[in-house]
Amino acid sequence: ADATADATARARRPPPPPHAGWQLEEGQVATALPAPIARSAPEVTFDHVTFAYPNASSPALDDVSFRAPAGGTTALVGLSGSGKSTCLRLVARLCEASSGAVRVWGRDVTTVPAASLRASLAFVPQEPWLADDTLLWNLRMGNLEASDAQVAEACAAASLSGTIAALPDGYNTRVGERGGRLSGGEKQRTVVARALLRDAPLMLADEPTASADALTEVAIVRALRRGTAPAKAASTSGAGAAGASGGGAAAAASGG
Repeated sequence: ADATADATARARRPPPPPHAGWQLEEGQVATALPAPIARSAPEVTFDHVTFAYPNASSPALDDVSFRAPAGGTTALVGLSGSGKSTCLRLVARLCEASSGAVRVWGRDVTTVPAASLRASLAFVPQEPWLADDTLLWNLRMGNLEASDAQVAEACAAASLSGTIAALPDGYNTRVGERGGRLSGGEKQRTVVARALLRDAPLMLADEPTASADALTEVAIVRALRRGTAPAKAASTSGAGAAGASGGGAAAAASGG
């Protein structure tokens, strides 16, 4: 039974790019990745958005309107539970507004195929998620077609190169379940590198430095700021990065 489960898991796992030196295993099927909506920088707008989670006593967002201009970084700053993460989930269409509209590239996100929308953005979560596989596999989840040079560049930008050099098998080191063999800072920087590797026109970052120590926070913020160069997408997050105190921040950035 265990062997059958392992074989099923391998078959469902998306194949890596051919140049990575891996072969499709029996039962795997290479499928075309969804195309992004556009490569240009998007403007993100919230138009009188209200949203409530199931069984909640009050809405998480109530008649919220704002505009995040294209080609820049917009930070949402507030106390825990004020709806910052909810805004990012609505942009990514992980949930849908009860009323009002969320628009990217001038289009209501509910009218855009979810796969195309998500192919157009990169996401840095507050809680980093890694699969029980090699570090290289976890990085290439951000862009299966990335070359070795692009992977190395993203890792350098995320201040991850030194960590990789110290690992017993380098990029081929298995990270363990949920990245348990890496420190918290190493997991966060891996997720940042994965997001940078996507080179998406829109990046969403949900307090990626919330649980980081001071040195790790500096490295993560520096990496995200490097991504704000022209023609790239990135975002900064966290109270310090947002230029605020006494609250966290969720940020959206679009490259132009």
